Amino acid sequence: MCGISGFINYKSIQDRDLLKRSLDCIIHRGPDDDGMFFTEGVSMGMRRLSIIDIAHGKQPISNEDQTITVVFNGEIYNHLELRKELENKNHIFKTQSDTETLVHGYEEWGTELPKKLRGMFVFSIHDKRRNKLFIARDHFGIKPLYYSLQDEKISAFASEIKSILEDKNIKRDVNINYIYDYVSFQYNPNPETFFKNIFKLAPGHSLTVDLETGAYSIEKYWQWNFRDDRDTDYEKSRDEIKKVMIDSVKHHMIADVPVASFLSSGVDSSIIAMLAQRELQSQGKNLKTYTIGFKDLDSEISDVKEFAGFIKSDHKEIIVTFEDYFESLEKCVWYFDEPIADPSAISLFLLSREVVKDVKVVMSGEGADELFGGYGIYQEPHNRYIQLISQQPVWFKKIFLSPIQDIVNFTVKMFPVFAQFPGVSFLNRALTPVRGRYLGNANIFKESEKEKLFKNYSRQDLTSRLDLQDQDLTKLSESEYMQFADIHNWMRGDILQKADKMTMANSLELRVPFLDTAVSDVATGLIDAWKYKNGITKFILRDAFSSDMPDKTNKRPKLGFPTPWHTWLKNDSQKVQSIILENKLIQEICNMGFIKDLFTKRNLNDKFIGRRIFTLLMLALWYNRFINEEK
Repeated sequence: MCGISGFINYKSIQDRDLLKRSLDCIIHRGPDDDGMFFTEGVSMGMRRLSIIDIAHGKQPISNEDQTITVVFNGEIYNHLELRKELENKNHIFKTQSDTETLVHGYEEWGTELPKKLRGMFVFSIHDKRRNKLFIARDHFGIKPLYYSLQDEKISAFASEIKSILEDKNIKRDVNINYIYDYVSFQYNPNPETFFKNIFKLAPGHSLTVDLETGAYSIEKYWQWNFRDDRDTDYEKSRDEIKKVMIDSVKHHMIADVPVASFLSSGVDSSIIAMLAQRELQSQGKNLKTYTIGFKDLDSEISDVKEFAGFIKSDHKEIIVTFEDYFESLEKCVWYFDEPIADPSAISLFLLSREVVKDVKVVMSGEGADELFGGYGIYQEPHNRYIQLISQQPVWFKKIFLSPIQDIVNFTVKMFPVFAQFPGVSFLNRALTPVRGRYLGNANIFKESEKEKLFKNYSRQDLTSRLDLQDQDLTKLSESEYMQFADIHNWMRGDILQKADKMTMANSLELRVPFLDTAVSDVATGLIDAWKYKNGITKFILRDAFSSDMPDKTNKRPKLGFPTPWHTWLKNDSQKVQSIILENKLIQEICNMGFIKDLFTKRNLNDKFIGRRIFTLLMLALWYNRFINEEK
């Protein structure tokens, strides 16, 4: 596990100090070692967190005649199988590192290499013979990769934006329009970042740069989608889920250092921890598990402790206070590069800070909700009352239901307190097609509120901001549409960003066995009826492991990752208010009266307004750290 960076100067004199600085600022990704590669037109390097072949896995790694050289961030879980295949084709290996598999794999399969890989990765390969650079990002986007454009040419690439910004020729111009998207989604859903001319390479894509001409191309090598031919045998599919999860966890435990597991009270992390413990016990070892709790919140610690006792893991609890949390906010903004307004991210940072004192590698349950249908809203289209309303004839909706909806919404607009009444949100959801209203698992500031928040803002169609991969989605059910939207947006924009950056900030490698291509292949064939049953989400996944764990754990509804931000904010809002109101960017683009009103005692009692305040706080801290300090 590492961090990488590189600069393309197209025959100019290479700046060795620039590459060194860019690697130094991501030392948290790899404190064990570093390595640099220089050739005409290109410099690239890496920081290493030693996990596999600790003694001999130093990068960069080249082939025998030095014509293929790689720097790599990630883990290739099927590298042993690929190694055997390549050795049978007469490739000679000099290390046991999974990194070397990329060198010989590229020699053998060229740009088709990413399709062969099972893992999380970003790598850059210098091809001396073709005078090209080939960069690829893993299927789901578990590992990040950014690149910059100058004069329509790729000028730099890196695991974190801050490495690219070490090149002082790259201006820190803010994409103001993306702030409008951020306050809705709580992350930036656009291909371009908050910094103009710095972009994200999309998951499942590769980037090829011609080092002679500067021409570049971006190709899609993989995309998650539901299969046209769905599975028809429930028992067979259920058993296949269990089989691929056992295999995935086994592969994700390949390492030359101990592998631990995060553990919450939910079924996802419980499945991972249970399977990991079985694998370790077969080797005469024991699993370490970790959970986080909060001083000011009735947390799930007692339930987690009970399950840890059930699997007999070596369990540890980390308790967080408001002081810990607040003091970490600015650090987390630095590691994020772009603001992400997910309160649980800071909790993950604090948990990782303690876990890394014991281990280098930890597993978690990210991805299960998106692949197997774990969010409650996915069940909404199957609610019989919503179906009753949404399936009425168009004429009936127009004549009878729409006028009622207009009256309700006008009443809410005039008297906001009515927004909390049962049935208001229900009626709007039932009368609005899901493809016109679903934006993923975050919708912080609504369009009407953004008109009040910003000085110059016109409403926009936010669904157009979603990356839907240019796919014909008419074949998908409404629940499947929501899954598809989340996998290509929410999961990679929020879930996987915080998972990678908050753990790597502490030099801790996080592995996510649910986001494995073999597991995904099974999930793409499941139908809605198997995922949602009797009000239970992820039904078939739970059923696959129902005989392996207590009913209490298996049937527990999704809790998310609760953080007592709202409680803390009510108790001490002054520091937060000062940071937001004194921020130069917010003063420039926002109506300060609207923001001040968020901090009234009445509004602070509203948990959702607390989330809006958190969104503005992270934006203010980001601007202070990345833009204002540089000025």
